Amino acid sequence: MKKAVISAEALLAQTGETAPAKVNIDGCLIRRMLRARRSREQQFGPNLFADPAWDILLEAYAAELEQQRISVTALSEASAVPPTTALRWLSKLEEDGWLRRKADPYDGRRFWVALTEQASVQLRTYFDNVEPGLFLV
Repeated sequence: MKKAVISAEALLAQTGETAPAKVNIDGCLIRRMLRARRSREQQFGPNLFADPAWDILLEAYAAELEQQRISVTALSEASAVPPTTALRWLSKLEEDGWLRRKADPYDGRRFWVALTEQASVQLRTYFDNVEPGLFLV
C-alpha cells in the first residue's frame, strides 16, 4: 500500500496552525548559538552535550554568512575541544564532504577552511525549516 505524502503547508492548513515566522539567519545569530552552547557547558559540564562537529559547522557557516575566511585554528577554537580532537573532527568533516581546506598562499603554515556548496545548502535548508525558538539549543 502506497503511503500518502502531505506537504507541511497542507498539514498546517488542516490543523489551523500557522507556519513559524522566518528569521533572518546571519553570522551574529549563529555566534549567539555558539555562545549559548558555551553557557550550557558551563552550567552542565562540557561532556554532557559535547558536539564539536556541530560547533565547527556553525562557525564555518557564520564565517560564510559574513563573507569571511576562517582558519583551521579559528575553527578548532570554536569547537571548544582540545586541538587534536578538533583536527580529527575537521579531517572527518572534510572526508565526509562538509568542509574543504585550501592552503594560504601567503603563509605556508595556515589553511583556510570553507563549507562545501552542498554543506552550505544543507545548513541553509536546516535553518529555513527549524522553528526560530529552537535555534539556540
